[in-house]
Amino acid sequence: MDKDNTLVLVTPDDITFLEGELGKTRRPFSLQEMTQTLAFRKTAGQRSEVVKIYDPASSYDVGDSIYLEYDENLTVGSRVQELFQGTVVLKVIRKIPDKSLGCEMLEIDYTGGGVFRKYVDYMAKTKTLVLLPSNFGMTGAAPAIMGASSDPRLTELPMTDRDVKTLERNLRAALVKSSAFFTWGDRWQLKANPPAVSDETIKAITARIAERGQSAATPDLVREFFGLEPSSDLFEIHCLWLNHLLETKHKKDFVAVSPVGWGKWHLKSVLTAMPEGLPLAAEEAKLPEFDPAEKVEVAPFHEFPLKVYLGWREILSGGVKIPRWYNKELSHSREYAFTNAEDKVTLTAYFFPLLGYFLGFKDYFTAANIPQGTSLTLEKTGPADFRFWVKKAKKKIQVAKVAYDAATDMFSDAGEAPTMALPNKIIYIERDHLAKVFAMVPEREGKDLRDLIIPIFKTFGVHSTATALHYLRAYHLVDLIRRTTQEDVELVLLNTPDFIKSDKKKGEYFFREALPEKEIVPEEEPETAEAGRAEIALTPEEMALAAAAAEHPEPIDEVAVADALELELSPEEEARRAALAALNLAPRPTPSVPIRDTGRPAGPTPGVPPKKEIEKKKIKFESDRRPKTRKSERRVLEESIIDRESERDALSAVKEAEEDILSELGATLPSDESEEQEAAAPAKPGAAPEEEAPEAPAAENAPAPAPAPAGGMFGGMLADRLKAALKKKREEVALEESESEKKDE
Repeated sequence: MDKDNTLVLVTPDDITFLEGELGKTRRPFSLQEMTQTLAFRKTAGQRSEVVKIYDPASSYDVGDSIYLEYDENLTVGSRVQELFQGTVVLKVIRKIPDKSLGCEMLEIDYTGGGVFRKYVDYMAKTKTLVLLPSNFGMTGAAPAIMGASSDPRLTELPMTDRDVKTLERNLRAALVKSSAFFTWGDRWQLKANPPAVSDETIKAITARIAERGQSAATPDLVREFFGLEPSSDLFEIHCLWLNHLLETKHKKDFVAVSPVGWGKWHLKSVLTAMPEGLPLAAEEAKLPEFDPAEKVEVAPFHEFPLKVYLGWREILSGGVKIPRWYNKELSHSREYAFTNAEDKVTLTAYFFPLLGYFLGFKDYFTAANIPQGTSLTLEKTGPADFRFWVKKAKKKIQVAKVAYDAATDMFSDAGEAPTMALPNKIIYIERDHLAKVFAMVPEREGKDLRDLIIPIFKTFGVHSTATALHYLRAYHLVDLIRRTTQEDVELVLLNTPDFIKSDKKKGEYFFREALPEKEIVPEEEPETAEAGRAEIALTPEEMALAAAAAEHPEPIDEVAVADALELELSPEEEARRAALAALNLAPRPTPSVPIRDTGRPAGPTPGVPPKKEIEKKKIKFESDRRPKTRKSERRVLEESIIDRESERDALSAVKEAEEDILSELGATLPSDESEEQEAAAPAKPGAAPEEEAPEAPAAENAPAPAPAPAGGMFGGMLADRLKAALKKKREEVALEESESEKKDE
């Protein structure tokens, strides 16, 4: 408030002036009337000044008041003009001589309101001067004087709209503090001479409302208990005083249910008892705790017409739930009139702001057999008036009915009934689904709303990659188990990670139950390079490559065979190591030797599962994946083949050196016969050849050989090569001995 503007201040003299004005009559004054009366009083000095009529040929001085008639479009905004037809009184604040035009330009201001005030304010906002030409020819002619009866300030507010609002606000605060006034709503009068209203009259009014069970309008009570008609001079003061008494002295018993006109009154005890025993008054589902920092609020909406989908709690209670965002607009009144758009029948319903619903539709719902899921549209037609309608079918249909037990807050199946109302097919709950919901009611104890919604999604959701369900259907299902609201259900869905809002279908949510977290066991570091390689787990990318390799094998059989040979030692290798051990020679660790494909069918390798049986590991989250290798898989395999070929060449060189050492020392390896027997017998993986295998039976009597294991086959291949090498060596030795004997002879 601008404290320097004395026009908007309310002083004790102003209050005294208003007391005198209200004391002249017993008619109540509205706050707007008293504000206008006070505004004219504060500007009375301006109207006592001499006002000069505007004439471009006349001369004016700074501070003069000029009377001017307008009939033109005035610019009041950007690209906005308003037609102004009327008269104004302007104030000269500066004179600017203009020699080029031969006149004086008058800069003027306006203290009134209305369209002309908007024009002056917009000119000031755009830094444009409001000028009037005067004294053309510089003759200095005297202007004419306006008559007092023609002053437009006698009928128009002499203040700007902003100043009037500020004055009204200050006047209300001053009247409330004063003990000389009493009020109800927006009407005021003096307490000096109120009408007489006895306590017996108040008791009679209480009995009358309790007997009829309906609200009573103040004018009806004044006519019935005071015998006054609206034409009487004392009628309005009796209405005002009765309302003031019911609102202050008897506020424990009465409540104003409508501010329209002189208002309506009802008993608090009657309104409080209306929801008792109804499904809408049952215990409400408890909301789970949410993190305030991460909580997602439901997007509010507030518009009419409003479409709501009725649930069984509303239908059996005769009520209509309203979203909480409408409470502020609707709470100014407790009683509303609802007119059916089809048959024009008007219903009286009462609004309960704290609970968020209307009550008063029970007779209509029962007569029309309204089913759950029916859409009810509300259109606001006045401060306390609505028009409503429901969606109808072309012919009668059979719908489910339920019954309610208030003692246990449980519903039960009550058969079917015909109706013309058409429920929404997504939201409507069939009888077989109702039976499943009723079976879930005993499990509701101790559960919050989130714990109630999850079983609903698991039981009634559409199961595919995830469980999908419309949130309105979920709300109607949960509401049968425990009373809740549409906003609370949506709030839980938005703030629970297991629920995901669909981007394609409006209002649909997906439910994916979170997997239990597995305990992560830290891996021990391998002692050797071979052990570390064996403990490495395959990443999802490696698993995919392995699966592709199983379907489309590449020519890398040598590596696969070499890996299989690393798992066991052949009998020949064991014999070689035993011979070296007898001579106290430590055998070199046998590297893996790749063997070329010999055309023989390869059997399964013990300890190594076939490629087709490799279990595909589930892809982990990206944060759990190992870093990708820098080299491609093919490059790694090629380098492995090269390394193994080098090891093979090294092994051949070592074997030749060992054979030379054995020959120089005169040691011999096992005989050909024992080697042949060991090669014929199936080799056991990891078994040392401590004993010779029994002699093989004759070929014709021997049973068909069983498929040799991979290790035995590879051992046989080594034995064949080793026998061939030893036989060749002996032949060379025998040849040398025979030649030496011939020379001796």
